[in-house]
Amino acid sequence: MLLIRLIFWVCYISSSLNDLIVSECPSQIITDNICKCHYSKVCTYPDQRACFLMHCTQLANESSLTRQLKRLEPFDIPIDLIISSTTLSYFGYNSSEWSNFKVAGLRMYHNNISNLSETAFKSLSFNLRHFSIMENAHSEATRTIDFRGVMRSLKWLPHLDDIFISVYRIEQLDFNAFKYFMNLSSLSIITSHLDNMIGPNSHEFTSLTSLMLHSNIDHFPNYVFWQMPNLKNIVFVSKNLAIIEKKDFSTLSLKWLEKLTISYTSVETIENKAFESLYNLKQLSLQENSIQNLAENSFANLTKLEVLDLSSNKLTYIQSRMFNDLVSLKILKLNKNQIGPYLDVSALMPFHSTLQILYLGNNKLQNIPLFEHGTYMFPGLIRMDLSYNQITSTPFISPKDTSKSIIPVNLTTLDLSHNIISNTYLQM
Repeated sequence: MLLIRLIFWVCYISSSLNDLIVSECPSQIITDNICKCHYSKVCTYPDQRACFLMHCTQLANESSLTRQLKRLEPFDIPIDLIISSTTLSYFGYNSSEWSNFKVAGLRMYHNNISNLSETAFKSLSFNLRHFSIMENAHSEATRTIDFRGVMRSLKWLPHLDDIFISVYRIEQLDFNAFKYFMNLSSLSIITSHLDNMIGPNSHEFTSLTSLMLHSNIDHFPNYVFWQMPNLKNIVFVSKNLAIIEKKDFSTLSLKWLEKLTISYTSVETIENKAFESLYNLKQLSLQENSIQNLAENSFANLTKLEVLDLSSNKLTYIQSRMFNDLVSLKILKLNKNQIGPYLDVSALMPFHSTLQILYLGNNKLQNIPLFEHGTYMFPGLIRMDLSYNQITSTPFISPKDTSKSIIPVNLTTLDLSHNIISNTYLQM
């Protein structure tokens, strides 16, 4: 569970900072008899907004935090502030003094916060756009920050663009609590224990384009997405989800959805035409599940799909007509399965002219599925991974007839490491 949380935290930070221009700036070490803090200007945005990292390891109370902030040079532009790895147990009781700082982003990671003042962020209401709070305890048993308390403290921040909340337990996740954030475009909720979830009522989240939900529920909560018509990205993680059904999506209007991730679940089965209504989908990630087989029409109507990730599952074979509608596919990831001993090239033919990257490493393959009746079928393929299989021979050029080119120059990377190859005439 810790590994999954870490993966999504890294992904979130990466996506949040992808517009930053990294610059080398000197850092300051500020020390007094209570705490030692490291401040550094680590980046600037294209619009010249500065970004500061604050890392305090011996900070025990909020007064010390405010005092340390006052020691910095006056901020004449908005900043992103990261408070991490402190021993703070409460936050917000001296927050009125924060009005002197133009904080646009506040990210609070790996502290010991269990209590937030209802007016904790009131003085930040005009400037704050990005808020994150994650892993605020030292053990799972004490990760008890009250989700409803977090929401009460956020009510002063109607201009938030993105919210990221990770707490150990949520007794009730009511999406109606987010209706006050009129500009909210990205929402991420991560919890190990979710007791109850309520979808939005009549309010439409028209500005919301990205939703990440990581919980322990045993079904896909399609009722959550009914009032989110403009979603472009959904990430759903739940170790207790066992099946993906057609009704999970067929009753929804997600015509703008481009990316769907359902990962780190117990899913073994995907119903026929499960994703048929998601006709604008461009990226489907189903990695790190327990999928054993797929029906012929599992990916029906996904004619715009460009990336399909089925890595780290339990697939043993690929049916010849499984990918029939994937005529735009560019990247296919089938690595870390149990496919073998052969993969019929006809299964890949629907996208033979568009495929650019193919990952088949860590399977049980004995063949290289690039040819049909002796003809190379993938002119656009530039990268292929076949490492850690059971391949004994490779396509090669006969020394007696070097005019026969088998693997074209477009294929710049072919990884055949950790196989049992016997011949030597490999054309790259």
